[in-house]
Amino acid sequence: MFGIRELIAELLYPFRDIAILLAMVVFAALFSLSVWAGLFGLWLLLAIIPAFFQYLLIVVEARAAGKEVPAAGVELFSWVQNLWGLFPLVLIGAAVVTVYLLVTADQYYFAGMAAALIFMALPASLAVLAITHSPVECLRPTRLWLVARGWGPYYLLVLAVSLVAVTILYLVIEAGLPIFYTTLAILYGLLLQASVSGHALAKQGTSIELSIPDPVLPDESELLERAKRDRTIILNHAYGMVSRGNRAGGVRHVLDAISDSSDQVEDYRWFFAEMLRWDSSDAALLVAQKFISLLLIEGLDQEAAKMIVRCRYVNPDFKLLVEDRQLARRMAERLHDPELVEWLSS
Repeated sequence: MFGIRELIAELLYPFRDIAILLAMVVFAALFSLSVWAGLFGLWLLLAIIPAFFQYLLIVVEARAAGKEVPAAGVELFSWVQNLWGLFPLVLIGAAVVTVYLLVTADQYYFAGMAAALIFMALPASLAVLAITHSPVECLRPTRLWLVARGWGPYYLLVLAVSLVAVTILYLVIEAGLPIFYTTLAILYGLLLQASVSGHALAKQGTSIELSIPDPVLPDESELLERAKRDRTIILNHAYGMVSRGNRAGGVRHVLDAISDSSDQVEDYRWFFAEMLRWDSSDAALLVAQKFISLLLIEGLDQEAAKMIVRCRYVNPDFKLLVEDRQLARRMAERLHDPELVEWLSS
């Protein structure tokens, strides 16, 4: 269970992390400039909005992995970079329209309630998007509920941070501050949601695919690049088979490639994460079943448990291979995870 010190630490985190603080100030300046720039500002917004929302996902993923949040780079200002990262815009856009309509109808109480509810749902939506990379899943209420339930007591921390963010935003807007400070408050609220979402994921122990690579030594980079090219060729061939209706053949093509690898665990991680980006997660989950089998055999209990949790988020109907269930149950008992034991028993 979290305490008041952890709540304060989360509220101050965007100011304590220099990368987030710098991104917040720079984006606030750019958004303010777009308001002052008239017609040119519309074109500027088309570059700023996708960059900012992709940075939100970077914050979630970095905090969930316990890594330092990287600085916002120029590569964010590309429409083709992780388009799925833009889908929180749907939730926020719906919120803005709803609140605006309620305010114009003088329904201030309901406008405040709507804003609070959206801010409470946004962290779960960001978490689902970071886990599944699926724009559909991040808007599905059942998926949001799964994440919130998985957070357990830490969802109270998420709610508390959300309410504080909404209150600060309301006070800033009511104060009628200049556009830069108002924008800064809005961006603080959104980055706060991303930050606390990643923090809750880290506390829960959910494994997610990271977009932030670990640094590699120069003499390793060429080998890693070659391995990535080889994997990509295999992945593209498998995708072609699956897209033509041969899902079993595509999955077998990937599994055969992994079986010949000298680092099967790393290959499984990479292929699973990439296959989750496909239109359907079915093929990825079939690969995940085999991956979990390997993790259980190798005694990698923590990663096996995290993979099971992630697969259940992607599809609540996910099941282990029959021959792995008893082994997985013993693993869950060793980890003292009663919820996982209960699921495996059922």
